[in-house]
This record gives sequence, C-alpha cells and structure tokens, in this order.
Amino acid sequence: MVWFELLVPDELAVDAVRNRLADAGVSISEIGTERGFEVADPDGNRIRIRIRIRIRSDA
Repeated sequence: MVWFELLVPDELAVDAVRNRLADAGVSISEIGTERGFEVADPDGNRIRIRIRIRIRSDA
C-alpha cells in the first residue's frame, strides 16, 4: 500500500483538518494539483486528506 485516503466533503473540511493537524505540530505535505494534503503517522504510513469528488449524472 502506498497510502490511504480520507475523503472530506469540501474545502472547508480540508482546511479544518489541515489547521488542526498543523496546530498539533504534524508535518504536512501538499499533493500537487489535487485539493488536499498528505501526512504520515508515527510508523511512516502515508495518509491523504482530500475533497471527495462527486460525479454528476445527467441521465
């Protein structure tokens, strides 16, 4: 496994999680063009937090 993801509903949720982790002293890495970020737990497992993308169906 390379990483696992936690999907949140919107940018406000991403920012809330980012701020809470930053306040706790957790190192945060941006993940490129995706709206989210990555952290690592004490064992080095990578965790991505990003916005859940909803695909609309016009059917």
